[in-house]
Amino acid sequence: MSRLRANQITNENANGAPNFPHGLTVTGVVTATNTQDTFSNIVVGSAVTANSQGVDVTGIVTATSFKGDGSSLTGIDSSALSSGGSVKVQANASGSVVTGILTATGSPGAGIGKILQVVQVFKKDTQYVNTQSFVDLAGMNPSITPIRSGSKIIVHFVVNFSNTGDAAFQLHRSIAGGSYAELTDYRGDTDSGSANATRCLFGSNEQSGYELENASGYILDDPTYTLGQSIAYKFKFCSPYHSSYYIRINGGQTIHNSSYDKRVISYMTLMEVG
Repeated sequence: MSRLRANQITNENANGAPNFPHGLTVTGVVTATNTQDTFSNIVVGSAVTANSQGVDVTGIVTATSFKGDGSSLTGIDSSALSSGGSVKVQANASGSVVTGILTATGSPGAGIGKILQVVQVFKKDTQYVNTQSFVDLAGMNPSITPIRSGSKIIVHFVVNFSNTGDAAFQLHRSIAGGSYAELTDYRGDTDSGSANATRCLFGSNEQSGYELENASGYILDDPTYTLGQSIAYKFKFCSPYHSSYYIRINGGQTIHNSSYDKRVISYMTLMEVG
């Protein structure tokens, strides 16, 4: 094998770089300060080919970052987002399905009174009490679990009842399964002319034997909660003046087994407002 040593190689006119019309094969590293021509094709091993169309790679491309337009990339499944190995968001033809709690700083309609969900319960049976202490209005205590932080709850209620003396109703609330507490913002103020008055959301004095009282209304409640906690509401009622007076829910004072008798319903609706 021959060896050629030179500190400079020029063309035959000694005025430029040499020409290699049949090509040049180099084993080792080639270092160049510049090239005078544009290479039409560069091949690195069997995996990478660079040409005028870009770079073709066979195999895996590993990079610390990517930059540029990725709209033409194919083979990427963006229909699902996962966390901890579990799919949390799954896209389908109708939209997307979220598993777990969805938290958003803003969304279309947020903050303008949009109804996000509705829960409703009915009470169709009767309930009879004669007590001066507040007791639960049974079977009418719905709960709602807000899907957004900072939502308000609209409480819509209809209560049908009759009473022989007096009746008083208070609204109570529980958060995250805790104890119920009266919502004191929703009762009358103290009356200096009647310090012993029962303060409540609504009430009634004596009615005739065939009369039914109807109480209904809307309340916009602003509870303090964290996402995932349920909020429940219920009524408590009594006849505070005397234990001999009674109240019947969803029915009149007396029963005649005739068309005079009326069996009605009461209900409560909860609406989350975002």
